[in-house]
Amino acid sequence: MLFGRMMGLLLVLIGSTLGFWAYLMLDATGATFRLLAAGPGIAAAGVALLFAPGRAVTLEQMRNAPERDRAGLAQAVFADAPMGHKVAWGVAGAVGTVVGLIGFDLV
Repeated sequence: MLFGRMMGLLLVLIGSTLGFWAYLMLDATGATFRLLAAGPGIAAAGVALLFAPGRAVTLEQMRNAPERDRAGLAQAVFADAPMGHKVAWGVAGAVGTVVGLIGFDLV
């Protein structure tokens, strides 16, 4: 599995959890924290990472790399990604954030 895809799964999980908390809070009290409205944006960026994972660095390469090189490999996944992948991440995150703000009536 590619490191970018694993990060995408993690972001989908975190974003979904934040969005669910925002929904529960909105349902129970009629209001929510603006920070929680970022949940759909984080989840959308995670979905974009699943389809456009950036530079091909596998989890096996991350495990086998010396400790001092792991941060550089993780950074290379994002820094050395094709421009199309970076645009997809940014657009997905922005669209998800707008959907979250409108969906939770924070605009």
